[in-house]
Amino acid sequence: MQVSHYLSLSAQQFLFDAREKSEKKAKPIDFDVWRHAGEAVVGYRHRVNQQECQDACLSQNLTRPLLVLSDGAGSAAVSDLGAQALSIGLSRLLVSIEPLLAQWLDDPEFDLTLVDEALSNIISRHAKGLLKDLAIQHTRAMNDFSATLLLCIIGRYNTYWCQVGDGYLLKRVSDGFDNTWQLISPPEKGEYANHTCFVDEKLTLSQFQRGLMPSHELTAVAAMSDGAGERLVCQRTGKVGEKMEWIFDEVRTNPTVAKSLLGFLSDPNIWNSTTGDDKSLVILAQ
Repeated sequence: MQVSHYLSLSAQQFLFDAREKSEKKAKPIDFDVWRHAGEAVVGYRHRVNQQECQDACLSQNLTRPLLVLSDGAGSAAVSDLGAQALSIGLSRLLVSIEPLLAQWLDDPEFDLTLVDEALSNIISRHAKGLLKDLAIQHTRAMNDFSATLLLCIIGRYNTYWCQVGDGYLLKRVSDGFDNTWQLISPPEKGEYANHTCFVDEKLTLSQFQRGLMPSHELTAVAAMSDGAGERLVCQRTGKVGEKMEWIFDEVRTNPTVAKSLLGFLSDPNIWNSTTGDDKSLVILAQ
């Protein structure tokens, strides 16, 4: 059986010529100081309807700090399986291609345009391949597993991010005096209002938002599903709420941050007046 979603990438995508050397102002960051945490909690509406939690997230700092979050499409029959496959499968992919990431994100002399293109092709193809494999395994349509994707990989000089669909990717930056949380990119809502894009068989690179950021400017990055964003990001202005600073402090100082994050995402006093959607949040902080 031909597995077309794993067609090999062209050799040209891996042939990067180093740019002309120039003096670098930024120093490489230290991976060892980065901490991480993440939780996904089923929403009240899904619990009432006896649905599985359709959110999944994962963070780690094995070879380098990284996070992945996925929110299954409400209209897809088994999108919880798709979200789990994307979060686990893509995190394993990034560990497997560590030698490439070390060249592309840890070396300040590589052409960032080529790095962006190569990583985006690898991640988008592998994401579609993971769902295609699920479809074959379960004898279902690939779109039954549709899910959004938020992903961030920290490099010593540059940090890569990508997003498919809604949810929020945030960064925390410091100017030496003030610390601020900012949206990395506005959520993709597709062609029509309240309609988002997903990792599915129709996904193209035009729907694959992505970019690179200087790592030395970051003190934290975070991803959250739209359910968590109801209380953490202003839906009208995109301003990030003050609670993110508490979450930042928890992941840096609290050895039981998983317990406190789970308690926060499950607190009825915070979430009772929301839509009752699943809530997931994952963070990397130093």
